[in-house]
Parts: sequence; structure tokens; C-alpha cells
Amino acid sequence: RHFEVAYSCDFTHAGMESNLASGADVRREGLLQSLSARYRTGGRLPLTLTLRGLTHLYVEKAGGQGESMLTRRMTPVANLSWQAVNAPRASLLLRASFQDLFRLPTFSEAYYYHLGSSDLRPERTRQLGGGMAFSYGNRRSDAGMLWTLSADAYANHVKDKIMSVPYNLFIWRTVNMGLVEVAGIDLSLAGRQPLIPQHRLYVAANYSLQHAADRTAPGSEGYGRQVAYTPLHSGSASAAYENPWMNLVVHATFSSERWSTNEHLSQTRLPAYVEVGIGVYRSFSLGCAAIDVRADLLNALDRQYEVVRRYPMPGRAYRFEVKVTW
Repeated sequence: RHFEVAYSCDFTHAGMESNLASGADVRREGLLQSLSARYRTGGRLPLTLTLRGLTHLYVEKAGGQGESMLTRRMTPVANLSWQAVNAPRASLLLRASFQDLFRLPTFSEAYYYHLGSSDLRPERTRQLGGGMAFSYGNRRSDAGMLWTLSADAYANHVKDKIMSVPYNLFIWRTVNMGLVEVAGIDLSLAGRQPLIPQHRLYVAANYSLQHAADRTAPGSEGYGRQVAYTPLHSGSASAAYENPWMNLVVHATFSSERWSTNEHLSQTRLPAYVEVGIGVYRSFSLGCAAIDVRADLLNALDRQYEVVRRYPMPGRAYRFEVKVTW
């Protein structure tokens, strides 16, 4: 059995200077302190409990403001994990956590011309989550077969969520949303599979289900609807074939439909999309230099889509890279 206690203290200083007439010179000092305690049982299947308390103290002064702004916050964190399986070729870790998160607006969110708002309040999140991580294969070598699977579920209660919303095609504004409730599931799969000597297949896939609902004003048009620009379903996948001659990779990303406003007006709907890319790459040595060469075909299907409304993403494109290390 093992018990540990740790304390840390960090001081941060950040500043921003602006040459705009409406801009402001800003400085922000922060003092962050953390006290952590961890208890771990012995044996092959250990149970680990970690408790941590963080205190945040920020002092911010912007040009033109008479007094400095003082922000204090304490955020607790608790994590519990259990190594349920610890065999030579298989491992299963179960975990649960509670977090109280705190985030100040960035300088861009608070002061950037036309986008920022100096009246923004800090974003506060309470998150409850749990999940598992399973692996099977050779965990002690980079060459053998290894597959890993992880699954996590979470629920977030977010107050004063900071997000940027468009007023028109050219002007955006950063605002606080009073209350957002988020529930989601994250799944990931990664695999390394030898085929024949010097030939390997690498696979990776991620999927996210996230329901982020606006709970600010009951009875409003956007109440209970998915928050703007947040897809319900999203993910990515890739498969790479490595061999002695030329490596090949195929990758794809997808997103379900989204809306550019919380009210989900028909004219603000952004359709779902899938983007597929193909690449070839090779690494070799030349004297004392290591050279990496890669060529990519991006958006191979020439799919037309928008991540941000009225800002179309590039169609089919080509990219060539050479990296030399010595």
C-alpha cells in the first residue's frame, strides 16, 4: 500500500499590447496552488484514489479601467481507478472521476477587436465521468500485435459557457451562455497488426456522441436545442499500411448536421459531411541526415462543406512535404 502527498505553486504573467484606438493594454497575473493526495493499494490489481484541490487567484488590469479585477476560485478533483485485469497480454482499467473546472476568457475572447467582450464572466464546469481502457497484445514491444479500446461517458454542467456567435458574415462576438448541459460518449480504437515480416497495418478510429443543450432560458426558442456549431455525432478513422517500399495511409473525418444558431432556423442548418484523404510517405537516411517525404491528396472526393457557415472549406487539394533532420 502506498500513500503520497504533493504540493505545487505556479505564478503566471501574461500581457497584451494593442495599437488600435479602441484596444487596451492588458496584463494578467495568476497564482495557482495545488494540493494532491494519492492512495494506491498493493497487489497485481491495484486500486488508486487521487484527490486534488486547486486554488486560482488572478489579478487583471486593462488600460482605461480604474481598478484591477480580482478573481478567486477553488476547484476540487477526484479520480478513482481499478486495474481489473493485468495479464501478460491483456489489461483492463476501470476509472471514474469528478472535476470542477474553471476557465478565464482568453485575451482574444475578451479584447480582440469586434470579437472580444471585456464583460465576459469565467466559464465554470462540473464534470462527472467514467470509463474503461482495454488492451490486448504485446505491450512490451513496438513490433508485435497490439489492440486498444477505450470508452468514456460523461455529464457536464456548464455555467457561463464562453462561445463565439456570428452577428453577420463579417462580425462575430464572444458571449456567455447562462447554462449548458452536456452528456456524451467517447469511443476510440487503435491497433497495430503485423502481416508478414516488415509489413504492418495500423488502424485508429474515434467516435464522439455529444448532446450539448442550451438550458439558459426556459420557454425560449433555443431552449433544449443543441448548441450552435456542436455536432451530435463526429469522428475520424485512419488505416496505414507500412512496408519497406512506400507507406500508404487513408484517413477520413465526419460530422453530423449542425446549426449556426441555437434556435435551429432552417436557413442556419449546416449539412453533415465526410472528408476523405489519401497519403503516401517514406523515411530514409542519406549520410548523417534522416529524410521524411510525404505526399497527400486532401479532400479526395472533392466534397463541398462548411465548418463555419458561409465559409466553405477547400475542395480537392495536394500537399507535398520534405523533412530533413540531422
